[in-house]
Amino acid sequence: RRYFGEKIGLYFAWLGWYTGMLFPAAFIGLFVFLYGVTTLNHCQVSKEVCQATDIIMCPICDKYCPFMRLSDSCIYAKVTHLFDNGATVFFAVFMAVWATVFLEFWKRRRAVIAYDWDLIDWEEEEEEIRPQFEAKYSKKERMNPISGKPEPYQAFADKCSRLIVSASGIFFMICVVIAAVFGIVIYRVVTVSTFAAFKWALIRNNSQVATTGTAVCINFCIIMLLNVVTSETLIIFFTEQPRTESEWENSFTLKMFLFQFVNLNSSTFYIAFFLGRFTGHPGAYLRLINRWRLEECHPSGCLIDLCMQMGIIMVLKQTWNNFMELGYPLIQNWWTRRKLRQEYGTQGEKSFPQWEKDYNLQPMNAYGLFDEYLEMILQFGFTTIFVAAFPLAPLLALLNNIIEIRLDAYKFVTQWRRPLASRAKDIGIWYGILEGIGILSVITNAFVIAVTSDFIPRLVYAYKYGPCAGQGEAGQKCMVGYVNASLSVFLVSDFENRSEPASNGSEFSGSPLKYCRYRDYRDPPHSPVPYSYTLQFWHVLAARLAFIIVFE
Repeated sequence: RRYFGEKIGLYFAWLGWYTGMLFPAAFIGLFVFLYGVTTLNHCQVSKEVCQATDIIMCPICDKYCPFMRLSDSCIYAKVTHLFDNGATVFFAVFMAVWATVFLEFWKRRRAVIAYDWDLIDWEEEEEEIRPQFEAKYSKKERMNPISGKPEPYQAFADKCSRLIVSASGIFFMICVVIAAVFGIVIYRVVTVSTFAAFKWALIRNNSQVATTGTAVCINFCIIMLLNVVTSETLIIFFTEQPRTESEWENSFTLKMFLFQFVNLNSSTFYIAFFLGRFTGHPGAYLRLINRWRLEECHPSGCLIDLCMQMGIIMVLKQTWNNFMELGYPLIQNWWTRRKLRQEYGTQGEKSFPQWEKDYNLQPMNAYGLFDEYLEMILQFGFTTIFVAAFPLAPLLALLNNIIEIRLDAYKFVTQWRRPLASRAKDIGIWYGILEGIGILSVITNAFVIAVTSDFIPRLVYAYKYGPCAGQGEAGQKCMVGYVNASLSVFLVSDFENRSEPASNGSEFSGSPLKYCRYRDYRDPPHSPVPYSYTLQFWHVLAARLAFIIVFE
């Protein structure tokens, strides 16, 4: 604060406070993960999956995917338990409370800082009109009723038309992001069949994981590409012409954050809430453009896909950000020194006075602390919004932030010119954005637990259908038979022609398979209404909706 001024001092105060508050979240998240590790051998569901050598699952794609034993997905069932266990709901509730407490405690911390730094009585002077605004609207003037002086005036119709153009531009950019996600969906449904027919046994046997892994990496490349293509310049073009500099900054910040947030999280939302939800059932699959069969979840559930998505994107993005944050100015400064050595010689460069050496450093970017805040706010969103599916997210964020604080300090002091000091009372519009993320995190975590994880189906089975039904108990002994109850039966002869697998499954029993199993709650093929939803499906759906309401 003494060297850079209150505005930059507040950024480091906020970053330090956020990092400090991550310690309890990271500790509880690590505890949830370790609880999953210690209870792994006692988990009845993963035991049943690993021992289910006689349960044959229907193929997960057309033609090339073979029938598979449920026990083949034993490792995925165990990994899923690490993240989706009895402590996950507690952790989701804790993180919802944590996000709110973090913001409320920051208010108190900011008030202490404002008092210590003598900012309580400081008020920004009346802001000057932006030169761009003045140049555009100087021909239309009206009398300011307060000051009594004429000033540029923007007509209401002009303001509305600019708002419409601005909103349309941002909406178009968000549609481009959604189109990219749609491309990833098509890639996933096409590639799972290709990997299933691959000549390498390792990829052929793990076609779904290979598809998910490559799709996440491609998705990361698309996220970074869209960040570059639709850079600040394009957002500035779509930002309307507000009257003052602070109004312009707020408008620009909100639009840039909205685009970056949708770009980073849209594919995660697809995996969490849409993957495997609208696939139909064997014999009546729903298809994309009446051609590609929609991707199904792994026999152990969709949570493993969500964990992979979050883990890979979070690690890659934080690594890339840290590299660019320090590497880019280091390379620029090295190039500047190289040119100076060529021009003045090695001795001439060393004899420069300190002020000239400082001047040859890189200037702070034109948007001030915008990039620093944006990186941390996006990380805050990633840490809170889907944390129920990936409890290690706060730990990764904490480790990154410990490095981030030192990198930022090194960059400000040694790689950038010292910026002009300026005062500020708070972190501005970013606080409102943080509040919005906190509200969204409560909603999404409720849906992740209710819809994506198997917490609710297991609870319904334990209390209503399992061996302890009606006894008010829900321990591991009450989960006996859960896996069999969560799978429906399909008559192999009912396959559509284009879905019929290449093999007939004779490698399992010596004769062609008559039946296979799939994840759903549907009636058997010989019932009066074949493949219609069972009563258990409606019980699970009602419990999911009830949980969401109670959690909210």
